[in-house]
Amino acid sequence: MIAGRVRLRAVGPAGTEITLEHSEHLDADGNFFSNVQGPNKDQRDVWVLAGTGTPQAPETYEPTFTFHGFRYARVTGYPGELHTRDAIAVVIGSDLESAGDFACSDARLTRLHTNTVWSQRANFLSIPTDCPQRERVGWTGDIQVFAPAATNNAQVHTFLARWLRNVRADQHNDGRVVIISPFAPRQAAMEGQPGIGGITAAAGWGDAIIRVPLTLWERYGDTDTLRANYPAMQAWVEMQSHQAATELPPRLRGGDWEDTERTVGWERLDAETAARQRLLWNSRMHFGDWLAPSTLASGAPDAIMTAPHLTSEFVGAAFHAEALRTLGVVAEALGRDDDAAAYRDRWEAVRAAVAAEYIGTDGAMEPNLQGMYVLALAFDIVSDDDPDGGAQRRAVADRLVRLVHQAGDHLDTGFLSVPFLLDVLVDSGNADVAWAVLMQDTAPSWLYEVAEGATTIWESWYAVAPDGTVGAMSFNHYAFGCVDDWLFRRLGGIAPAEPGYRQVRVAPLTDGPVSWARAHRDTPFGRVEVAWERADSNVLHTGAEASAPAVGTSVRYEVTLPAGVTGELVTPAGDVRELSSGHTVLVA
Repeated sequence: MIAGRVRLRAVGPAGTEITLEHSEHLDADGNFFSNVQGPNKDQRDVWVLAGTGTPQAPETYEPTFTFHGFRYARVTGYPGELHTRDAIAVVIGSDLESAGDFACSDARLTRLHTNTVWSQRANFLSIPTDCPQRERVGWTGDIQVFAPAATNNAQVHTFLARWLRNVRADQHNDGRVVIISPFAPRQAAMEGQPGIGGITAAAGWGDAIIRVPLTLWERYGDTDTLRANYPAMQAWVEMQSHQAATELPPRLRGGDWEDTERTVGWERLDAETAARQRLLWNSRMHFGDWLAPSTLASGAPDAIMTAPHLTSEFVGAAFHAEALRTLGVVAEALGRDDDAAAYRDRWEAVRAAVAAEYIGTDGAMEPNLQGMYVLALAFDIVSDDDPDGGAQRRAVADRLVRLVHQAGDHLDTGFLSVPFLLDVLVDSGNADVAWAVLMQDTAPSWLYEVAEGATTIWESWYAVAPDGTVGAMSFNHYAFGCVDDWLFRRLGGIAPAEPGYRQVRVAPLTDGPVSWARAHRDTPFGRVEVAWERADSNVLHTGAEASAPAVGTSVRYEVTLPAGVTGELVTPAGDVRELSSGHTVLVA
């Protein structure tokens, strides 16, 4: 699957019309299928021959002002026999140097990484787009979840820093950060319309103004981009705080998500509830945990609205808390200590309000979806440092595990929660569940796509249904490829312990069904390389049923750090070994 175009050669009479149609997938019977449908979405080129070609010097056609997302092309009207030498697929994308690579003992996970790289190549074309064949626009939510993974695969520092200038230019005067940047006039004209089409700013999408610069700081040590975006970050968060203080969610104001009278209903609240609500950014409809599988299970035409309706309240409140926390980190990195302290204090207050409003003492949440529990854990809405000694956090983690098992060890997370799913499972002491989800090979799962022959990341977990039905949707959306960052950090063992990888944390998960892994990552200081192999690596693990290694199995590590970079290696037993610059080999 590529973003690009076809270079075609032909010889024929003047006026001959040759039509090229592009598609990302064939139908269940192997026939041409237009997977992206709608006005101006036909991915169709028509070439009219001038009649000047000869067998020795054929006419050549390659469109200049368009590109397509495709794996297959159908050519009709071609004069004579079409030979493979006369049709070339031309890959296009921004010319970004490779930054790293990953491989492991399970070929499916290596393929998953490769698929992510190809989706990134297809969608990093001048700006970070969602897909190369339908919208082709800079959805802020997609890159917000994918930016960490992107830094591992290509040198995206200046590419994303430049795009952030667009985001700042598109920011509204009231602080709203738009869902698409560059922001098209037709999109602005839709503001306020019923449904998701009228959304111009959304939790998790607008947070790209904080989380993308933060990623560039963590991965490249770039404080200049933090500084350039700091006022925009502040305006985004201040807008949320203002709306939280003056507006109520539909259930408390007696309206619905389409209602624009959001400031009514306060007189019906008691003092404690009102004080808590003034800290919660929960009055507006967002995309929510977009495309969470169970929210689409009905297959109804309006199923796409289930996640926004069910999850907007908590998603808005949780992302507001996280925006305050991360903005405190940014302020500290910029030496703005007073700001950092103020944001930390505000975060503590908001965090406590979110927990009190949405999480029971027994860890129960509504809606009872995996993604809600993931965000509560990932954003420290409930913490090990809480007065209860972390009991509520453990209860939330237990309920998440229960939901995963009830789903047959499948994920049920959407756009905003899926980047954190595996991490929160591992960090809550449930690495076995994280492995079960990652190695799952039936839908919805990452390896189901690989089993179906995917070469990029799909927009939907069910883009090809188990019965073989091919959906009319994108097969080249990098968002769910955010798992690639987990592969680099938690399996490849390369994670920044300090901004820019000045210090590196090497703590690969060596006790799962993968018996070896290797990764490298080019940092501002040079290349970091990590390779590890278990003593039982001669045993081939290829299926989801692969078992964990025997207790006490030794692991051989090879780590190379560039000059000036140090690190720490954490073994499965929890032992920490200091690493110095240069090449280190050890067995633990």
